[in-house]
Amino acid sequence: MEWDEKADFAVLPPPQRRACPRYAVEGDCRLLLFRQGFSLPCSILDLGLGGCRIYTRERLPVGAGVHVEISFKVKAIAFRFIGVTRWTDSRHLAGIQFVEMSSRRQEELGKVLGEVEMAAASEARKKAANRQAAEAGGARGLQPGPKPPLAALAESPENSHLSRNTSPVHPRPEPARPPLTLIPQSSSGKPSNLPANAPAMPAANLSPMAKPLPEQPPPASPAPAPPKGPAPAKQERRSQIRHAVDTSATIFVVRGGGKLTGRILDLSLSGCRIRTDERFPLGIYTRVETEFHLDGLPFRLGGVIQAIHSPFSVGVRFLDMSERKREQVSELIEEIEAQPDATGATADKDASASGSV
Repeated sequence: MEWDEKADFAVLPPPQRRACPRYAVEGDCRLLLFRQGFSLPCSILDLGLGGCRIYTRERLPVGAGVHVEISFKVKAIAFRFIGVTRWTDSRHLAGIQFVEMSSRRQEELGKVLGEVEMAAASEARKKAANRQAAEAGGARGLQPGPKPPLAALAESPENSHLSRNTSPVHPRPEPARPPLTLIPQSSSGKPSNLPANAPAMPAANLSPMAKPLPEQPPPASPAPAPPKGPAPAKQERRSQIRHAVDTSATIFVVRGGGKLTGRILDLSLSGCRIRTDERFPLGIYTRVETEFHLDGLPFRLGGVIQAIHSPFSVGVRFLDMSERKREQVSELIEEIEAQPDATGATADKDASASGSV
């Protein structure tokens, strides 16, 4: 399907029955289908606090009620939300409703949507002003032009009698002005040909250009630059703090049935980072299951490869975690935090380029 057909879909959106307004945006996004284990490139058409509408470049193979993850950028800010398909046209259009959105991410999205709304209102005012200016220019074009001068009327054939009855008008000569004479001044400051009893005028009035210029204040010295302080620390973009751990782990690939062994480097309630013994052969958004033992408890958690830090280091994001497993992981993290040598967030060197996972 060509892009023009997508534009036709964008002109006729579904009726607005939502509690949160939608704003027209343009940008690339990626839709991850959890159960199918693959992602689709798509474009985002409108966006609101409750969800968005997308156009997939490939035919959408699922219908409504499917859990997905969508990632996109608006105003150079990256967002990634879990959602569910509320409707599809069985071809390329789909409506996504956001679920499990944290209050912090909702506030960030609200600020970005406020900027989008202000930009749209400014563009609408500019178009209205241009339209009014164009309408005013058209109205001025219909008005009669200025009347021609009398000489032009007289030269026209139908007004030739005006030139016969009208005598030529000659310009009036200007009166001759007397030449300027310089009056010499005596040593007392008075003109030499003035009467003796004429009041003396101050020299400033006789020669106003002789006033001394006021002294200019010296240029102000530039203010000293403030001392440079230490560079601000990089802001943590994760919603959960990672804790350094060291235990063996196994990554099971959902599609294909392969597995890789390695060790967990850090752990949080939302994911973990694993160093594999062999080179990781797959890409991001691959559905996996992570199995490990920690403090005598076995864990096997489903997730997706969220980042690849190096050929032997990957970040896993936990998905579809049951309430019982979530409680077990939370209790495990509390025990790690209670340990005397717990250091909080991991300090492994590979985490310097880890991003948000």
